[in-house]
Amino acid sequence: MPKGEVRIDKFLWATRIFKTRTIATEACKKGRISIGGTSVKPSRAIQEGEIIEVRKPPITYSFRVLALAENRMGAKLVPQYLENITPPEQYELIEMIRLSGFEPDVDIEVVYTGLRPGEKLYEELLLKSEGLEKTENSLIYIGHQVMYTPEQIEEKMDALRAVLYAENHEVRECMLSLIQEPEDRMYSEIPIAADAVEYIEA
Repeated sequence: MPKGEVRIDKFLWATRIFKTRTIATEACKKGRISIGGTSVKPSRAIQEGEIIEVRKPPITYSFRVLALAENRMGAKLVPQYLENITPPEQYELIEMIRLSGFEPDVDIEVVYTGLRPGEKLYEELLLKSEGLEKTENSLIYIGHQVMYTPEQIEEKMDALRAVLYAENHEVRECMLSLIQEPEDRMYSEIPIAADAVEYIEA
């Protein structure tokens, strides 16, 4: 190994992720250690800034390499070499299982599959003009994004240019016509900051 480089199995042992280097090596061989979504061999040299994923069922931990080390260190020194960036939901899942009176991977097997094609981790409101399509689940709909042609976009830009120096109410009316399709009309006028302040003070 060239000077300045450290094998990943030795690094994981040195930073106390595994009790022995043998266990760290076996974890690599079993595909439980990955960088950039790819499993790595025990001899893989690591670099500062890389993110190492360590799968210890049922949790997959994520660590950012801050500095290199190949000698076993005390627990207090580990934060100088590793930053734990494991997503909170990894820990929340374990807590939920335990609160239910079960033991993870003993009573309940935990399998991380990642997002499925088209799946999102957030919710958003959909408009009627997006053509909501029903699915087999009555609570799930598929939205189709509204697409504009270059000509339509240019037409909207022309409308904005036309009111560039117009009165405030004209600008608001123009903006209102541009940000919602007729079937999505929810506002008769755009709220004004001053109106909002008066409402709060009242």
